[in-house]
Amino acid sequence: MRAVDHAGLSPWHVALAELAAGMASASVAVHLPPWLAGALAAFVVGVLLRLLEPWLRLRGERLALRAPAASPAPLSRAVLVVDADTSVAAIMARTLRARGVTVYVAHDGADALASWSQHRPLVVVVDLMLRDELGDAVIAHLPRGVRALLMSGSAQPALLATAAARCGATPLLKPPADFAATVLALLDG
Repeated sequence: MRAVDHAGLSPWHVALAELAAGMASASVAVHLPPWLAGALAAFVVGVLLRLLEPWLRLRGERLALRAPAASPAPLSRAVLVVDADTSVAAIMARTLRARGVTVYVAHDGADALASWSQHRPLVVVVDLMLRDELGDAVIAHLPRGVRALLMSGSAQPALLATAAARCGATPLLKPPADFAATVLALLDG
């Protein structure tokens, strides 16, 4: 089992990550096929997210109170990349800048909302697991018309698809080979 860095994560994010990692490794202890252990872990995490949804919504409403009421039109050809892993965010930003895109970077939900308020990028690329909250909660606070990609390198595809559908984003497993092409397609409409 791969070691997980819990620095900067909230206690419930740590518990959720440990539960999912423990269930995925349970395939050895109870002799479940790995695909079944992964599906079971995704199911349990989905149930936990549904149970925590009222709390997350309340937390999101508190964040929304801090957001400005009026928002000017989004910029064209600008992207906000939000990932708790600074090296992943830097690689994505460098890849997009090489394609001529203006890129802003944030590493948690609060910084992402503040950066979006300041720069108004047309596309937002957000990791599912941030330091302070879930990426789909961040996307849910953005105004309609902002194009969003919700990505994850560790979540099961079904869990990522469910979270993306909840906030109206496009799910994206990272690191995809065609990341820049996907973002450019969103920028171009």
